[in-house]
Amino acid sequence: MRNIRVVLLTLMLFPACSSSDVPPPSCQQAFAHYYGIGCTFVDLSTGQPVSQGQITAECQTGAGQLSKSCEDEFDTWLTCLNEVTSCGTADCSQEQMAVIRCK
Repeated sequence: MRNIRVVLLTLMLFPACSSSDVPPPSCQQAFAHYYGIGCTFVDLSTGQPVSQGQITAECQTGAGQLSKSCEDEFDTWLTCLNEVTSCGTADCSQEQMAVIRCK
């Protein structure tokens, strides 16, 4: 009987571990893609573009300070950036604001 429970538990957990669940990109991957297609972030206080290295470093620092309850929002934002196909046609600001508002 115990073996049947182990098999059933394994079968129930298998879909959560399937290869179709693609992990979210890292800060490095998301911004390499975003900047690689010609998009940039702009510093709103100066109007100057933010370098890919700077935004990636800030992302990594932010990820390290993120509360556990905000990881999904952060992953969604990085995924959005990583899926942008052309600048100006995709907008990840809602996902970014969800990260900013998350506590």
